Amino acid sequence: MVKDPIAVMQLLAQAVAAHAAGDLQEARSGYGRVLEVDPEHLDALRLLAGVQADQGDVDEAIAATQEVLRLHDHAKDHEFMSSLLTAARRRAEALAHIERSIELDAGVASAHCQRGTLLVHAGRLQEAMASFEQALHTEPGHIDSLVGRGLAYERLNRLDEAVASHERAIELDPDGVAPLAGRARLHQLMGEFGQALRLYDQVIERGSGKDRAAARYGKACTLLALGDYAQGWPLYEHRWDTLPRRKLPSARWTGQESLEGRTLLLYADQGLGDTLMNARFAADLAQAGAQVVMEVQPSLVPLLQGQCGIAQVRPLGGQPPPHDFNCPLFSLPAALRLRLDTVPARAGYLRADPARKAQWARRLGPRTQPRVGLAWSGYGGHSQDHRRSIPFAQFASALPAGWDYVSLQAHARPHECQAVESFAPMRRFESELTDFAETAALVSQLDLVVTVDTSVAHLAGALGVPNWILLHHPPDYRWLATGEWCPWYARSKLLRQGPDQSWPPVLQRVRRDLERWVMAGDLVLAT
Repeated sequence: MVKDPIAVMQLLAQAVAAHAAGDLQEARSGYGRVLEVDPEHLDALRLLAGVQADQGDVDEAIAATQEVLRLHDHAKDHEFMSSLLTAARRRAEALAHIERSIELDAGVASAHCQRGTLLVHAGRLQEAMASFEQALHTEPGHIDSLVGRGLAYERLNRLDEAVASHERAIELDPDGVAPLAGRARLHQLMGEFGQALRLYDQVIERGSGKDRAAARYGKACTLLALGDYAQGWPLYEHRWDTLPRRKLPSARWTGQESLEGRTLLLYADQGLGDTLMNARFAADLAQAGAQVVMEVQPSLVPLLQGQCGIAQVRPLGGQPPPHDFNCPLFSLPAALRLRLDTVPARAGYLRADPARKAQWARRLGPRTQPRVGLAWSGYGGHSQDHRRSIPFAQFASALPAGWDYVSLQAHARPHECQAVESFAPMRRFESELTDFAETAALVSQLDLVVTVDTSVAHLAGALGVPNWILLHHPPDYRWLATGEWCPWYARSKLLRQGPDQSWPPVLQRVRRDLERWVMAGDLVLAT
């Protein structure tokens, strides 16, 4: 088609008018017609990418914006590309584009703010703080930067400064949703659950889209921490409003559909410990007539084979097998209408492989002292790892003589290797813990496990091995807000930080209880 500038202008005007009227599909078609005549029309490409993003077609918007950048290396286009890549969870690429945007034009507060947000997700918190400060220097009172700086302070566990940053944002924008949502989250993180619920409700009332969905998720976690499972688990399903859903050919099982003679695909949708915690439900589903197929993280496959009535365990990902219904593991509590008093199999529901147990019994040798397994840190990339993990030197200070200590860590963090290696009473088997079946066999040979909130806590609980879980304040919602009682594992004892978020009192109690247990002589040794 021969390019006619007037015709192109008319087509573009029609598409823009449709866009302004909210007819996104017609606008998208109109921008396409412009590009048929002039494939390198920058405005049409930019506007098309915007419509595609608004319609949720992020990959198409990325492709259109790539074409824009091929034609014109402009700061705002890199900033937009960064936002698209962030939505697609391609954060490393997003960071490269926002840094190019700043290189081209360093005077845009939103670009520095976006860089700060990406750096928070990357765990580069000091650099993130510098970006937010630069944004606020460029544009004092930039609301998103105040909120972002509050998040960075939160991750640095500088909660008073986080509160101040969010409060300043609320002062400048009292009707804004983002400052309220950030403040609600801080109330939640500080154990101020009533205030958190009040602000989450305000966000739900005022907000829309992802803001409202995130507030519903935050409210759900708060209700679950308070033990309100009746409201909490259904509301928890709103996490899918902000997360990508897995595309499967089958229907989602909601708890209403009969499972008799049907194949139900369950799949891991969160962490390793979450998968272990929710695997228990497979037994009830199999008893209801389902053939249960489960897709889990590869390191869990050997452990879960043949357990809980599961017909088949497969590594997560790849082409799913034929099935009638599907359900993410963490959607089962809502589907099953779970309540605090109906959590099944609290006494333990997994068993270690007998052959592996025998190998570990030989490997450990004759028992001359009670054996206690130790796990002091979780996955370093977890957003709350700075709160839940304990430096090994501090953790080891709680360990009195008289026990045979066994490390259950898959590896020691590089900066802790020296402290770990110098702790003579502890035996280590990192190279031999190749998957969770091996770790389960080792745990089954222990008398007690002392652990922070990580997958080892769930493994010990699922095996029915006595375990003490050291919890930061406030803990993850599944452990409830108060008390030593655990709704998920009958032989777990919860040892909690106080509101000061200090570990020494918790560790002092560990030491005292270990000493009392040995002196009392009432410990039943594992066999």
